[in-house]
Amino acid sequence: MKRKQPTHKRFQLFSLLLVLLASSVVTASDYWTSLKSVMVQSENYADRVASHLSRLLINQSSDAEGQVDLESPESFKIHQNMVENVIGGFGLENIKIFNGEGLILFSLDRSVIGNMVEGNRSLSMALAGVNSSHVATPKYHEKTYGNRAQFPMLETYVPILHPDTERVLGAYEIYQDYRPLSAQVISETFRASVTHIFLFLVFAALFYRYGRVTIRLHDHQQQLLIKELEERVEERTFELKRSRDRISDILEKKDEMFRDLMIADEYKKSFMGLVSHELRTPLTVIKGYLTLMRDGDLSDDQDGSRQAVNTCLDESSKLEIIINNILELSQLERGVYDLTGEEFEVRGLIEEAIETVRPEMGEKKIDFSVKIDENLERFSTDRLKVLQVMQQLLSNAVKFTSGKGAVTVGASASHRGIVFSVEDEGVGIPDAQVNEIFSLFYQVDISTTRNYEGSGLGLAIVRSIAQILGGRAWVQSEEGKGSTFFFEVPALHGTTSLAQMPSIRAVEESASISSVATPRDTSSKTVLIIDDDEEYLFLLRKLFVEEGYNVELCHDALQGLNRLYGTNHPPLPAIILLDVRMPHINGIDMLRIVRRNMVTRETPVIIVSALGQESQVQEGFTAGANAYFVKPMDHDVLLARMAFLLGEKTQKEE
Repeated sequence: MKRKQPTHKRFQLFSLLLVLLASSVVTASDYWTSLKSVMVQSENYADRVASHLSRLLINQSSDAEGQVDLESPESFKIHQNMVENVIGGFGLENIKIFNGEGLILFSLDRSVIGNMVEGNRSLSMALAGVNSSHVATPKYHEKTYGNRAQFPMLETYVPILHPDTERVLGAYEIYQDYRPLSAQVISETFRASVTHIFLFLVFAALFYRYGRVTIRLHDHQQQLLIKELEERVEERTFELKRSRDRISDILEKKDEMFRDLMIADEYKKSFMGLVSHELRTPLTVIKGYLTLMRDGDLSDDQDGSRQAVNTCLDESSKLEIIINNILELSQLERGVYDLTGEEFEVRGLIEEAIETVRPEMGEKKIDFSVKIDENLERFSTDRLKVLQVMQQLLSNAVKFTSGKGAVTVGASASHRGIVFSVEDEGVGIPDAQVNEIFSLFYQVDISTTRNYEGSGLGLAIVRSIAQILGGRAWVQSEEGKGSTFFFEVPALHGTTSLAQMPSIRAVEESASISSVATPRDTSSKTVLIIDDDEEYLFLLRKLFVEEGYNVELCHDALQGLNRLYGTNHPPLPAIILLDVRMPHINGIDMLRIVRRNMVTRETPVIIVSALGQESQVQEGFTAGANAYFVKPMDHDVLLARMAFLLGEKTQKEE
């Protein structure tokens, strides 16, 4: 990169112009300073003259009572004698005397006596009590007084003040020859300007010398900066190229993400249609059979009525499975889970999983086989979640295997932990869709789901559980010949939990155990049920009355609090069943009130609610619930848990 070098002539011309400009400015400043100084001196001189005239004028024009009359005939002679003496003594050109209205009372030029002067700013200021002066040219003098002066004069206006009252009686106009004053101004200006210009020339010489050195340094520094700039431009160009490549990558990823979102949206739409269908189908069956029973069409057919009830229960179970799968998947995706590492027998877990899916086989004659490494007997991880995965994979294998197919379940050690496998001889998966089978909202074919039943959520749950356990899930499949699903997890010891509380499954298991260990002694036991659902209250009343309980119903928390703490002091219930979401006061707030009151703090309280997220269950236990059941639940388990809590309470009272 080349650059035009600056010329010294240009720099010299610039320096000369700068000196000339500075000299002109300084000369003008010196002139105005000298003029102001001369004007101030002249005004001071005129002020002294005016003071002298005032003393003479007051002394000679005052009467016996001290009154001063400047306009009396006698005063004119006094003015003439006084002015002539003062002019000669002070070297003045003329003196005018004005009265308070601007009328000329006296002047050496008698042609202007008696004239009224108007529009004279300096005179107006003097009549207002302020000294003022200006330079009057011959033209100005002719315009103001009607006669032309021979040379410019400095006119100074001084007010005439009464000695006692300080009242303005008139004004003096004192004339001085401006020519010597102007010569003095020019002389002082010339002397000051010469001094300043000399200093400026010295400064200019130094500036010129310093400027040449500075230019050389500047040129050298600029060459270095140009070189550095060229290097930075090259570096920046390289960075811009890399940024462009990164932006291209980002745009490609954005396009890929957009395509994935579009695909996910299609999956979601398909999923919503599928779930809607899967929910409506059982509801249609249940509603149909209940309608027949209501209309009495099955009243004479005991076997038909029993079959209708069993069918309704089966369809309700299907609905519950779909809802639980949706809730389970939602909690796993949000990271709401408990992990408990426990050691278990690998073969025992696989056999338990196989037994749970045997009722799904129906008329199928599937042959199960188990292959486990000889040295793999026990393993430690979250047993319940692994069992849930194995049940889901086996359920899929049974569902998609027809006739007399075989299902092989395996377990082997890996460098990461343990690998479970489920191999079936089902319909298989197309190669293009193998990598998508675990994706949320994805299904290979809607018609497949319809032919084999199911909501299509199982494999998404499997993938989520694998991820939270620190493992992975994948599949190998050949269309028309079957599939093999793999589930690998590392070892887990101890407990990892986002919420330290008993899980819903643990509550139900403990209740089931207690139902065996504790007999149901319900004699003279009152159950207070608080729920805003009329139909559900009717159902629970019928259930508990048949079991021998005394039942009291409240439709919201306010009624429940009135029942517990009313003025008539009724007997306390033995146990309370409480809903959470109710009008006015929710169940959690009512439970806190119950636990803070000394009368009811030991009364067993069971929450029965449709709110089943882990955080909601945790809130219930934190508030003081003895048990938490999520609707719909097994009523036998609920009854067993009630009997267990009543038994504990009886032992404490004894």
